[in-house]
Amino acid sequence: MPSGPPRVRLPLLGFACLALLGACQPQPAPPQAAARDFVRRLVETPEGAGPLAEALEENLGARIRLDYLRTQRRQGMRLYYRVPAAGGDGPRREVPVRVSTREEGPPGPGDVVFAVTVARTGAGPWRAVAVRLLRENEEE
Repeated sequence: MPSGPPRVRLPLLGFACLALLGACQPQPAPPQAAARDFVRRLVETPEGAGPLAEALEENLGARIRLDYLRTQRRQGMRLYYRVPAAGGDGPRREVPVRVSTREEGPPGPGDVVFAVTVARTGAGPWRAVAVRLLRENEEE
């Protein structure tokens, strides 16, 4: 036997749907996601990475490493972009992003690590404001 007339269940269902939609409002990406997404754009679609990419490519060592990663990708290698789970607080943070052809495991000789400085104003989204190539022996 039904628990109530259909007229009562329909508004409750509508209210539940609205509450669910309200809970699914897009939230600003955490700083780690913003840094990872920036490095992904830098490697995969350099024209979409903006002036920071141009400044980074003026550094010969960074340009060589970027060309290396882009060549691997063109040859069909899958690249993995790894960031630490958390780190620091405040409106400006430096987030290391390791690009590797291995999904898991310790850092390898072909890995490239970028230090991306991300910042945000108020409750706005995190944005990359600076990027540099970390030396191969420099750890996160």
